[in-house]
Amino acid sequence: FFLTTRNISYHIDFVWLTMISRRKLTIVAAACIFISLGFSLFHQQEWEDAIERSLLSDNEAEVQTKHTVKNYTIVDIAKTVPYFKSSHPQLLVWDGQSFSTYNLIHHKSREDKFISFRYNTLIPLAVHALSTEFPDRFQPGTPPFQIMWTVEDYIGGKCINERESCPSDTFAPILVFGSVPRNKALLPTAKAFPNPYFANCLYHWQIKGVNTCKWTAVNEDVPFDDLKKQVFWRGSDFSNFLHDYKKEYQNKEGLRSLFRPSVMRELDKESIVKRIYENILNIPPRWIAIAFTLTARMNHPTSDNNWIDILFSNQGVMNKDLHKSFEDKGLQVTDNPMGPHEMSSKYAYQIDLGGGGGTTWDGTITKLLMKGILFHHETVFQDWFYDEMQPMVHYLPVTWNLSNLWSQYEWAEKNPIEVQAISARATKFAKYLLSEEYMSRLWKELYVDYLGQQIEAYDDQGMDWDTMVKHYASKGITLDKISTCDKKTCNTKVTEENMFVNWFPHVAKAAATS
Repeated sequence: FFLTTRNISYHIDFVWLTMISRRKLTIVAAACIFISLGFSLFHQQEWEDAIERSLLSDNEAEVQTKHTVKNYTIVDIAKTVPYFKSSHPQLLVWDGQSFSTYNLIHHKSREDKFISFRYNTLIPLAVHALSTEFPDRFQPGTPPFQIMWTVEDYIGGKCINERESCPSDTFAPILVFGSVPRNKALLPTAKAFPNPYFANCLYHWQIKGVNTCKWTAVNEDVPFDDLKKQVFWRGSDFSNFLHDYKKEYQNKEGLRSLFRPSVMRELDKESIVKRIYENILNIPPRWIAIAFTLTARMNHPTSDNNWIDILFSNQGVMNKDLHKSFEDKGLQVTDNPMGPHEMSSKYAYQIDLGGGGGTTWDGTITKLLMKGILFHHETVFQDWFYDEMQPMVHYLPVTWNLSNLWSQYEWAEKNPIEVQAISARATKFAKYLLSEEYMSRLWKELYVDYLGQQIEAYDDQGMDWDTMVKHYASKGITLDKISTCDKKTCNTKVTEENMFVNWFPHVAKAAATS
């Protein structure tokens, strides 16, 4: 049956009776009514009030529109570090003679030293920008300079959950090579930079003179009418979806506690799927979509043309035992690995379900390129280019709780001409993002203009680098060196055993050979 609320039509299997207020959500009753059609969907506002309490107020709107760099010192950096321990903050330093990069490890942190392939090109790219765009500032003997950043999937930490007690407007600037909150007032000093996938393209374009951002969608010549009309997705099982964002939403052990072996032994297929819906406030979106697929298949077991086909790719390493417990009950939740989007490009309705950081990094651009239309998963986090995408122009918006997924599917089925027009605009937009024209623009906006603002905003307070190291130590912060850069290359640490084994040039190919 259907439930129409706030001009939104929901096709539902389970009805949740709720009492909603702006600042507090109280679940009064959960009446689980299992029906043979469709899937479970919930009142959109219920989810938004329960999870996304950080909607913009009028006086925050200005923060959303423009990002400027506030003045900062080493004192501001030291005060900022403890709030972002889980994001593994790092520090790019000009010490007056050369560039180095450090993990910033707070003494109260339980996190291990962070080593990642992600910074292999991010570091030389930043060094290249600073040394070539601002050559007079970074000559031997000039004052120290510091930039804080994170290369995690998304920027998390206590401020995401404890906004009222978090002095986020006093933080030092922090570059985020991952996902950032859509509500920029949450972390006003955080600046989204391209994630490592796209930054790698920038690196090869700037340093090596090669445009490697030439991703293309296969099956581009297939007529739209020949595409399979299903909402399709394959990907990894990141069950820790935004686990830092809202405590009341994501219990890290939610899935495992719900489906531990002793529980699974007592449940049949229908009861397992019902259990997902009954506990949907603790279920990540990818698992909600899995439940929709399971329900559709149980309702139409002989059909290969259900409205939705969403499964995990079984090459992943996360939750393999949980996947097996489902499949032992006859519930398929995984599929074979795919080639480079060869399978998904045969479908008319793509979706970029957010992972651990709420986005998919390269998945969104890849699916914008495809012949089908993108059902864009709008979570509370976004990547650097999302502000340039427009709903119903480049994609169909899907609420981060998937509450409107069915209604968007119905709209697409009824409006094939509009769907193809949106898809064409999306493909044109994605090709622009992969063009040298866009990379030139992005380089100027971020690596010239923005870093230039940051250089102007930094005050070294007359300290030399040795004094700064002592200041960090006095605040309980250890500096763990992960890279050093000489005149031409950066050597980065990739393992604890092999300290600095990989080298990456930060001098452009033309300059290096001239």
